[in-house]
Amino acid sequence: MKIILAAAVTAIIASPAVAAPSRWSSAYTGGVREYRVGTPGHTGTSMILSCPDGASPFVTVLINGVLPPSGEMVGFKAAGRALAIRTGDSGSIKVNTDKDRAAFASLWSAIRAGSSIRIGYTNGVEAVLSLTGSARALPARPCGR
Repeated sequence: MKIILAAAVTAIIASPAVAAPSRWSSAYTGGVREYRVGTPGHTGTSMILSCPDGASPFVTVLINGVLPPSGEMVGFKAAGRALAIRTGDSGSIKVNTDKDRAAFASLWSAIRAGSSIRIGYTNGVEAVLSLTGSARALPARPCGR
């Protein structure tokens, strides 16, 4: 496990990636507050932090329209911090346990503090997204809770 985490973080730090310039925004629809950046869609690169009312948050990342592999680690590097979080069966990152909540809080804090975020899948796919506007769009506490 530690070897996989180290490999994911090392790959993110060492590899070149494609940049997708944009600003963070926030929207509330159908009982879910979403914080997003990038261009979602079949060929887009994006990151969405979803905070459903009365339920656990989750993170969805697309690189060139592709979700990370299910059950694999996704690496993040922002604001000088690197971390890796495992995806669920759907390829999204679900925040269900205390360990998940701690990782989500660390990711949230790094997003608010950084200028860009590097995201990498264990299969070598990577991207860089802007964090412009993230401190304004995201509340200080994860999901404002």
